[in-house]
Amino acid sequence: MNLEDDGNFAALAKISAITTKDELSLTHTIGEVDLKDKKNVMCAEDLYSFAVEHDLYDPDGGEEFNFLKAYGVYPKRGKDSVAGLPGPYYNLRRWWRGIKLLVPSYDGDPEALVHPTFIKPDHKLSPKDFIRVMRDHYQGTEYDHYGVEQGLYKYELRGLRMNERRQYQLAPIWGKERLPGTSANTTWVAQLRKWMPDEVGGLLWGGYAGAHSCAHIPWYTGITKTPPAYNIDTIKPFKEMFVRPNSSYNEKSAYWAFINIFNLVNLFYQKTIGEVQPVWEEWEKNLFKLQPVVEQVALELYDKDRDLAIEFLTSYSNAKGREALEMAKGMLGKILTIIAHHNTPWF
Repeated sequence: MNLEDDGNFAALAKISAITTKDELSLTHTIGEVDLKDKKNVMCAEDLYSFAVEHDLYDPDGGEEFNFLKAYGVYPKRGKDSVAGLPGPYYNLRRWWRGIKLLVPSYDGDPEALVHPTFIKPDHKLSPKDFIRVMRDHYQGTEYDHYGVEQGLYKYELRGLRMNERRQYQLAPIWGKERLPGTSANTTWVAQLRKWMPDEVGGLLWGGYAGAHSCAHIPWYTGITKTPPAYNIDTIKPFKEMFVRPNSSYNEKSAYWAFINIFNLVNLFYQKTIGEVQPVWEEWEKNLFKLQPVVEQVALELYDKDRDLAIEFLTSYSNAKGREALEMAKGMLGKILTIIAHHNTPWF
């Protein structure tokens, strides 16, 4: 759910108002808003007047009030001010691609500046559908620069594509497009089922690096603890908005085990991605198969003894967390071996 969907309009409005359109590019999805529809619309009381007062909307301009245009720093053709890359700008193409992956029948223009806020999917969605979005780099489209630019790397050495300067092709995230699967520090998918008790129905599929190179671990909201490696805080507090916090390496930290794989894959993608992404996809596939059984047991226990059900789910989530971490450590060793064998071009 986008931030603007839960009523936090005031905060977003002030962010938009205090920054110029050359400094910040915020793309919201909500467009026209019927402020008189109190049943379906929740927003700050001064949403409209604030926009008028700060010249974000001209009531005499002949257009209906549009939240995206007023507060979303409606994008213009040209260079995106945040990423410094050619448009369309930062999140817009990702917006289109996310819809297209979840709703294949969607025929929206990838060059469009606006896409639907809400759209009915072609089929019932599951967490794996959203994980797939976060692993996407526009495969099969003209915006997949990794695929398009493979022609530039016409030399091959020990299975590595290289260009005339003996440089091998980097990972998709180094391309010109901002991908649906960005170089995010963590990736999460929330699965919320109101027909179950909260302790069972709430589930976070947690990834501790970019989705294409990490596992998504099932953490139930009812669990009472996580393995020690997942409790190590290596991040310093934010000093200012939109600036990533600093994090220091800690060999005991689960986060660093996964992020190390992520960093190495993105530097040596050709030879390592095949040892990483398919492994995690197969691991997650088995988790999805196991999930109905785990939850059936948890629900049966819950009816008899809530605490016992919570203990069961805690044991399950912790076991999978430890399993993923051990797999990551083995995977990291394999990646380092691959790099040692291939990172010394000698022709």
